[in-house]
Amino acid sequence: MLKTAVKDKKIRISEYATKYGTVLFLIFMFIVFSALQPSTFLSLGNLLTILRQIVILSILGTGLTVVMITGRIDLTIGYAASFLGIVAGALMVDFGVPVWLTAIITLIVGAILGSLSGVAVAFIGIPDFIATLSIGFLISGVNQAYTKGHPISGMPEEFGVFGAQFFMGIPTSIFFMIIFLIIVFVLLNYTRFGRHVYAIGGNEESTMMSGVNVKKNLIWSYVVSGIGAGLAALILSSRLGTAHPTAGDD
Repeated sequence: MLKTAVKDKKIRISEYATKYGTVLFLIFMFIVFSALQPSTFLSLGNLLTILRQIVILSILGTGLTVVMITGRIDLTIGYAASFLGIVAGALMVDFGVPVWLTAIITLIVGAILGSLSGVAVAFIGIPDFIATLSIGFLISGVNQAYTKGHPISGMPEEFGVFGAQFFMGIPTSIFFMIIFLIIVFVLLNYTRFGRHVYAIGGNEESTMMSGVNVKKNLIWSYVVSGIGAGLAALILSSRLGTAHPTAGDD
């Protein structure tokens, strides 16, 4: 009995470390740096700088998380961020589209790109790694063909609201990140779609046998990832002041 209890305890500790290890290490690093440089690291300016630097990766990662919960992957997000940045830049600079309409169109195009990946994976049956990587290369080629490798500059000043301006002393990009995080959190935890996403990741066959439309929910998970890429593209292009065809590839 004692050996069984010890073994079960070790298993629980191992599971806990696997699930929360990254967060615990992040907290540990935060404590260490706070102790070493309390006046610098804990300053409001430094904390805002850290938040501002993680905005784009956080948004991309949040959208990707929805896909990963289903047991899939989306390798288009970097290429999509570059492509959607060019879409936004071209709409404003080359076609004179207003900033607010450009933002809406960019997010819609991001959703369409995500749906293409979802259709390729869910309906055509292409493995997610191959499908999303291929679509990523495809849109990267479209980017290069349109721009000839040159960035699009001359963005309207009001476009800076996405990544270059401040509100109450806080970078506006942080607010966009928080809003997107909250929306995805609500989707995953308080909607039928979220329950289905977790069910698919847990046991896809049983979920399908329960009457859940697995293919439709897979497509919607990729749509969320695509919208995240669109928002990240707007913030990245706004911060840089230009739309570069390879800005998000890495």
